[in-house]
Amino acid sequence: MAELPILIVDPVGAARQSYRRRYAECIVLTRNGKILLMSLFSSASLAIDILAFGGPVGCDEAPAETLASDLREELGAEGNADDLMPLGAFTLGDTDHTELFHAFFWHDRLGSISNEYGTLAFDRASDVLAYRGVTDRLIWHLRQCQTKGQCQTKGLIAVRDC
Repeated sequence: MAELPILIVDPVGAARQSYRRRYAECIVLTRNGKILLMSLFSSASLAIDILAFGGPVGCDEAPAETLASDLREELGAEGNADDLMPLGAFTLGDTDHTELFHAFFWHDRLGSISNEYGTLAFDRASDVLAYRGVTDRLIWHLRQCQTKGQCQTKGLIAVRDC
């Protein structure tokens, strides 16, 4: 596989004003061990793209706070900023590295997700990677989950190859 056009950034040292936009994104693991991702129809490719959950970070917001709010809005989830595991921050070559992405992982251990409309669930990371609409940044997210040990047993749930 070719190198991804991603530049890893120190999220603490990155000056906010040096980026045109900031985003917070999250891979979600459901209570029953499914990798839950957002699905979005792409008119350009006429296919369903899959993305991590999240969105733009406000000027006076911390990325984890924004993301916790987005998870409540998008999934009805009851997680808070302290429940999110930071995976790192990066920029993308296709934005000329002008947009900063904060990546997180969240495991819904309590089963608080009440709305899965517009989502796709996968059993393993290899299933995600085989999907046609996977993006470079989602590949990076999955690799970071693996690197940070999020593929180990989670409570009573054995997560395989996530």
